[in-house]
Amino acid sequence: MSSAKAISHCGAGCVLGDTVGEWLVLATGMTVAGKPLYADFLMNFTLA
Repeated sequence: MSSAKAISHCGAGCVLGDTVGEWLVLATGMTVAGKPLYADFLMNFTLA
């Protein structure tokens, strides 16, 4: 039971981080090396 709780807690945090990261990149127009996809990768990795 404790592993199921840990897995769902981690999964929920990653989903929230990915969702917020996508909107932050879109709202700020952030790019890395001129590409917004790289900024998405960086933001998602950082927040998740």
